[in-house]
Amino acid sequence: MGGGERYILYADENPQNRRSVEALLDKATLGGARLLVSDSGCDARQLLIEYRDEIIAAGVNNYMDPVYFGSDASKAIRSDGSEIPVAIINAGDENETGDFKTFQVPGEEEALVAWFSEKINTTLAEA
Repeated sequence: MGGGERYILYADENPQNRRSVEALLDKATLGGARLLVSDSGCDARQLLIEYRDEIIAAGVNNYMDPVYFGSDASKAIRSDGSEIPVAIINAGDENETGDFKTFQVPGEEEALVAWFSEKINTTLAEA
């Protein structure tokens, strides 16, 4: 879609969380990757479809409405063979399995941004 551009997706229905994380991501060095922000599960799924080959990392709220999206997002993202690193937001624990990392937001916004930066830099270095 973007002719070789790279994107990160942040999806969270909570406007305060979105503003907080978006402000931090805007300040972060993201290797030229652009930010896609979604406020609903339906919109996030559509962005994942439209930008499938250009999204290099995604963070999704674990309890997104109107469509339950969080842990289902990881399954949906992996179902087509994609290996996009995924952060699950608001899971409330520190567990990490492969590229699935959980973050509590509000509270761990800076750690989330650092995770995005690491995944982006790794992806761009491999390109």
